[in-house]
Amino acid sequence: MLAKVIVFFISLFALFRTTPANYKLSKQELLFILDNRAGHQLSNAQMLAIADSIHKYSKIFDVEPSLILSIIETESSYDPTAPGRDGERGLMQIMEIALSEVNRVKGWSYGPSDLWDISTNIKCGVAYFSICFSRAKGVYSHIGPNLTTIQRALMFYNDGWRMREKGLAYMYKVLDVKRNSIEPLIR
Repeated sequence: MLAKVIVFFISLFALFRTTPANYKLSKQELLFILDNRAGHQLSNAQMLAIADSIHKYSKIFDVEPSLILSIIETESSYDPTAPGRDGERGLMQIMEIALSEVNRVKGWSYGPSDLWDISTNIKCGVAYFSICFSRAKGVYSHIGPNLTTIQRALMFYNDGWRMREKGLAYMYKVLDVKRNSIEPLIR
């Protein structure tokens, strides 16, 4: 009986440790953060579109808003027109292969040119991260057993379903941005 209680509490701790839900950021708080981190380069309309999209899709796909901001800052430095050197597009730097995966899993039919739209880019990027998170806690949970599910999901977002130095460096960079640049601005 004691063993079952211990397993229950360990499972409960693991659940809270790997759940990305933190919806304490309002649209106004998102706008405050965006203004502080990228206000010099974005128009008010762009900041509002980014804040609205993050607010909406963080809830739909169960992804922490501050993590989305951290991915955007790491990937594109808040530039909605940022092209990647390998064909990535927009704020969340989505590759065609990731877009194909999102379209397949979600039943959508977005094309690469749709990723230049702020809302579509964030929708597809957050949906892709959500897919990465599901796989990180499911069939790929054996990869990097000492990592949290969010850490594995960040690696997968950047480098596919594998564990390489590139993905590890990316994961640490995103989490550093979140901890040192985004979270201090949360009121």
